[in-house]
Amino acid sequence: MELDIPEELDIFEVLDDDAIELEFIFFGIPKQIYQRSDFFSSLDDIAFKRRFRLSKESVLFVLTYIETDLEYSNDLNQSVSPINQLLTFLRFCATAKHYMSVGDFMGCHLSTICRIIHRVARAISLKCKKFISMPKNDTELKEAANDFFKIAKFPRIIGTIDCTHIRIQSLGIDNCLYLFIITQMFIGDSGYPVLKYLMTPLLNPNSQSEQLYNESHIRTRNTVERCFGVIKRRFPILAYGIRMKKIDTIMAIITSTFILHNIAIQFNVEIPDIDGNDPLPLLINNGDLNINAINNQQQQDDVGGINQRANIINHYFSRL
Repeated sequence: MELDIPEELDIFEVLDDDAIELEFIFFGIPKQIYQRSDFFSSLDDIAFKRRFRLSKESVLFVLTYIETDLEYSNDLNQSVSPINQLLTFLRFCATAKHYMSVGDFMGCHLSTICRIIHRVARAISLKCKKFISMPKNDTELKEAANDFFKIAKFPRIIGTIDCTHIRIQSLGIDNCLYLFIITQMFIGDSGYPVLKYLMTPLLNPNSQSEQLYNESHIRTRNTVERCFGVIKRRFPILAYGIRMKKIDTIMAIITSTFILHNIAIQFNVEIPDIDGNDPLPLLINNGDLNINAINNQQQQDDVGGINQRANIINHYFSRL
């Protein structure tokens, strides 16, 4: 095929880069074949966990739940296998890098990376009820209460409530997303109102029993505050920020990271170390929020909750 080059254009004066551009104009962009590495087989366990934040065993466990959702009906155009789709999503959550960087690492075009992240996040988030749940029966309620009691001897608590800040791209209405994690009687910080089912600390403890109540309350509540920091260390995308505009995908990614974190705990996957120059610790600290920063008008304390708190202090902490 001959190129229809204008007469006034001297082909011998065209630079190399211009010649390449002319090729693209007349023949189109050539098809690019990506070389994909088999990270699951080639990396040892330590290197694998550093790059994907889960162990190989836990990755195979996750795959059993979502593989059918990720399979393509055919293998045309070198379709990405379910396990490589999962590894792509894990790499994205572990680095919070742009699609192109993840694509260069995984051997995929950035448009493919975009589709994979949406697919995998949705597939994992749909398993939420399987891996994130409250105690379902009396036995589990007692176990939860006993576990919290062992921390600082706070009675009858089966969960703590707190919130954290997860950076997201502006959606045009607000530039932040507040994630509330409610983990029956609960405890929360002083930004929340005291209710029959939610105990908050005393702002001005006077007696020894009130001081004991506050100390036990703080030590017990710290579990959920530490939890946010641990999850953000495992999946830094929650600290660095999610650069997407579809709120459904953002929520699916957040939910997926919490599911994957619970699975990592189940398989005893340790939290990766942070490099000394990494700004991640600062970003994690900046994500700690006081609930008052969200609600300008603080809700009124419930009389029943005030009486419930006084009853716990007078009939339990006064005897310690």
